[in-house]
Parts: sequence; C-alpha cells; structure tokens
Amino acid sequence: MRWKAEVGEALVIFGVRPDHPATGYGYVEAGPTLGRRDSIPVYAVTRFVEKPEPARAAQFLAGGKHLWNSGMFVWSTRAIQDALRAHAPAIAQGLARVEAGEALERVYPTLPSVAIDVAVLEKAANVRMLPIDYAWSDVGSWAALPELHPPDREGNWPVLGGGAQLVAEDSSGCLAYAEGDEIIALVGVHDLVVVRAGNATLVCPRKRAQEVKRVVERLASEGERFL
Repeated sequence: MRWKAEVGEALVIFGVRPDHPATGYGYVEAGPTLGRRDSIPVYAVTRFVEKPEPARAAQFLAGGKHLWNSGMFVWSTRAIQDALRAHAPAIAQGLARVEAGEALERVYPTLPSVAIDVAVLEKAANVRMLPIDYAWSDVGSWAALPELHPPDREGNWPVLGGGAQLVAEDSSGCLAYAEGDEIIALVGVHDLVVVRAGNATLVCPRKRAQEVKRVVERLASEGERFL
C-alpha cells in the first residue's frame, strides 16, 4: 500500500496509546487496519470521543481500541484544502481571500472559532490514524506539568514566574503555579493543584485536575455572577 498522506489521499492523525483512563483528553477509536507503514499499522478512524467520563475512559483503556488524540496531524495541502471546502466552507473561503492577497490579520478574526477535529476530521471519510508509542504529554493539563518539571526537595512541583514563591510546611505532592509577585503557602496538605492566575485561584486534588472543565463550563453559563 502506498502511503496515503504522501500521495494526498488521506488526513492522518497520530494516536497515543493511553496508559491511564484520562478524562481530560480526546480519544480516537481505531477501526479496521488498512495497511502498514514501516511495520506500524494504519487504521481507519471510526469516531472521535471528547473528554469521556471516568467509567467510559476506563472502558477505553481496557478495550484497547481507543487512543488519545495527540492533536498532531499530517496531510498534503491539497487534501486539507479539499476537506475544508467540503466540510468547513467558511474557513476555505477565508483562506482563499488570503491567497488572493487580502491581509491575514484582517481575515483571521472573521473565521469561525472551531477546532480542526470538529470542523473537518469528525466529518471526513478519508481520516486515518497512525499510532505512536513514544513519550507524549498534554501540556494543556495541570496534571501533566509534574511530568515536565522535577520536584523540589519537599516533593512539590513549584511552577513559578515573576517573583512568585512557594512556602510549604508538612506538604508534599502538590503542584503550585503562580505568575506574579505572590506567595503560595501550603500547610499540612498533599497531592493538590494550587493555581493563582490573574484574579482567579484554583485549588483541587491532583487526581481531579481534569475536572477543571466543569468550572469553565459553569463560568461560561453563570459568568455574570462572578463579576
């Protein structure tokens, strides 16, 4: 089988084999094997599932057919242009305006705000998935930061900028984030995420960090209450 992305026939997504039942990631369900690339199977894509509940994420992990959506893709220019024209015409029309010479900074604000997965990949029939087995982390998740930063001598992960400081007494396993001239003080607590950003403070158990989306959804629906 020729490599379909090379010849411009497929939209290829890289899937990451999950090692825990993450609820904050998107998943891609692998369909039939369509061929192999350097001994790696290339799958048809059955469906996308966004941020499943814990029980469903556990089923995905046990079943072996669902991989994390890495958000990394490969395709030819022609293939993605064809897909945009078919499934996201407003975006395709905007790109055509840029190609015709209109300034990008003028066109971009007029385009729909939508992920490429939703705009194209969930609708197209020529999506393929190639699994990747190297280390990967979604740095958009607070729970992922300890994978990227070594702990301090107390076993906490301070991610601090702008003069911020962490003072921890009898506390361990906590991730603390601040970006201004502030102090985060922890006493007798363990395995928490503590985030101070702007005028907002987040405190939650590390194992529930992916549930932050519930707060975001509530703020979106009840935002005026918090102004």
